[in-house]
Amino acid sequence: MLMNTLQGYSGDYIRQIYDDLNQAFETAILNEHIDKNPMKRCVIPKGENGTHRCITPEERKYILKVDSYHQFGLYMLLMLYCGLRPSETSAVQGHDITGHILHIRGTKTKYADRYVPIPNALINVLPQLSDNEYLCPSATGIAPAKREHRQRMWRSFKKELGKYIEVKNDLVPYCLRHTYCTDLQDAGVPINVAKDLMGHSSINLTSKIYTHMTEETFEKTKIQIDAHVSVT
Repeated sequence: MLMNTLQGYSGDYIRQIYDDLNQAFETAILNEHIDKNPMKRCVIPKGENGTHRCITPEERKYILKVDSYHQFGLYMLLMLYCGLRPSETSAVQGHDITGHILHIRGTKTKYADRYVPIPNALINVLPQLSDNEYLCPSATGIAPAKREHRQRMWRSFKKELGKYIEVKNDLVPYCLRHTYCTDLQDAGVPINVAKDLMGHSSINLTSKIYTHMTEETFEKTKIQIDAHVSVT
């Protein structure tokens, strides 16, 4: 019943829920609380590929509020302002930051290793780091290279965010990276440039996000159309 309620969510989010439940039931078997894992016979709903959504204006407002004081605020800002994947945040060190340029040492594909501009909103809150010091260490001070480390960081941040707004189930760290891409679109950045900034292997991946019409893009388009019509 729970899995059926996830129809229409992103495939990654559905898989995450499935994996967490599966692990919980496997642990229950080891502890002799149950005999069988019910997830083994569960049909996983078909997820929508690439449907990580943008954050809403209200979510952005309070995410930035929590960012301003939370221990893992920089972790969130790197995804929102520079488009990093959650796993890429763990690798950022002092020597990756040169002025207003961030070197993202991505490993997902050969295109993931890239350089992106750092906006002033992020520059103003970056700490002074030694070359080998990590920008977003985990609570233990080491790089959050493991997925479970980053999950704990997100749960901590989400719990704090929940003091201000209702946190939707589909709000995940990747939504911040998705929002970065739509911010590029709203800013008028050409899609081929956005592809490189996102570290996508194909412009088709970028187009799946750029084709999402935002209110700001719609209003800009309306103005452009009105201006064109008035002179023809």
